[in-house]
Amino acid sequence: MPVGSRSVAVCGADGIIGRQLLAALAADTSLKRVTCIDPIPPDGAPASVRHRAVDLRSVGGVRALSDLIVEEDFDTLIYLGYLSARLQNQEDQLTETRVLIEALSRRPVPRLVYTSSTAVYGVLPGDPSHFEEDAPLALSAESDWVKDKVACDQLINRFALDVDTQVTVLRLAVLIGPNVQNFMTEYLGRPAVPIVQDYDPPIQLLHETDAVKAYQTAIKRSGMGVYNVVGDGALPLSVALRVGRRRTTVLPEIGRTPITQLLWDKDIVETAPVMRDLFHYVWVADGGKAGDELGFQPQYSSKESIEEFYRGSLS
Repeated sequence: MPVGSRSVAVCGADGIIGRQLLAALAADTSLKRVTCIDPIPPDGAPASVRHRAVDLRSVGGVRALSDLIVEEDFDTLIYLGYLSARLQNQEDQLTETRVLIEALSRRPVPRLVYTSSTAVYGVLPGDPSHFEEDAPLALSAESDWVKDKVACDQLINRFALDVDTQVTVLRLAVLIGPNVQNFMTEYLGRPAVPIVQDYDPPIQLLHETDAVKAYQTAIKRSGMGVYNVVGDGALPLSVALRVGRRRTTVLPEIGRTPITQLLWDKDIVETAPVMRDLFHYVWVADGGKAGDELGFQPQYSSKESIEEFYRGSLS
């Protein structure tokens, strides 16, 4: 059921999603105050958004955030994590998550909205085609990107069991849109896209505007626990590439190790290592719980999201 929010703080708002979220929150007349917690103010932040300089990766990050919570008396803290442009490697989010947990253990806030990814399910062979929130995490992940998402997810869910803070974890599908730049947009945007022979993995995506909508929804509802936030449906990679009129470079698989891994490791085909997991495991989650409990309904399906991406990249 809906809950009121007087003051919302956003940590990690220097990326595309963060900047859009700050603008949306600043326009929400039901909120008394919106604060951005970042080392430097994000470009283009609305004038009404207060900026408080805190670097969670600094030596004094725990104390600085704890003191700020006391000073500002936030109702809700949104942690955007890997969506922040300042996080240059996977370990940064793990470091920040530990600092966040320690600070909130000292000075709790009523509500925490934490950003995770549906890729935490994505490297478990033989699992169902649509993961629900209680599915086991991918403890044997191959790529560092997924490993760190799993480690952060474990930390935040253990924290949620031991505190009075209402913790909402949003596991987002891979983001896409006309303004998004990530490993998926880099991969799908190539004129000639490397694929693995006989592999046509399903692609589930989340449009950037739906991601912003999910955070707005989460802070207005009393949801507690983990929620998959995804675009409706999924489409085979081959269909996604046809939508974008992309040529493909087919690379054979040799034994258990695809030649793509050998090529990518040697930088012959420069692609993020996390993309290797895409060809072996299912990254498709069930978004029904977010709809039932949070009232979140995506505007864009996965197919519509990729159509929008290609329209933007070709314009």
